[in-house]
Amino acid sequence: MKKKIVIISLLVVALSISLFHLYPIIKGKMIAKSYLDNLVQENYSKASSYHIDPNQKTILEQKLQSLKEKGVFIKSYKNIIVNSDDGWITGKATITLAENGVNAEYPVYIIFDGSRVNPLITRLESLAESENLNKWLLEG
Repeated sequence: MKKKIVIISLLVVALSISLFHLYPIIKGKMIAKSYLDNLVQENYSKASSYHIDPNQKTILEQKLQSLKEKGVFIKSYKNIIVNSDDGWITGKATITLAENGVNAEYPVYIIFDGSRVNPLITRLESLAESENLNKWLLEG
């Protein structure tokens, strides 16, 4: 009987530790997917709800709409990967950016912040060199 209790206790502890590490990764991937889906569908208001800074919501929406009117917008994305690195949630994906009728793929990093239970997106970053990409990433 004691062996069963010890085994069950060890299983509960192992499951708890696994969930502690996996939940933020799963939640982060869901948030990144929803964020990018809404950007592709041009639902900028909904996309900005996954953004960490609610004060930037209107500014984010206006910048994305302005760039869309200039022909710069996200057309699609693929390969979302979300990991935990020393407790920080990190992600990356490949986006296809339409730049005045020309499509170009760029690798981007998804920067998260917030709690482990509810990570939100702070920003997207890329090492690729493109003026339109930098504007779209809201760095320019």
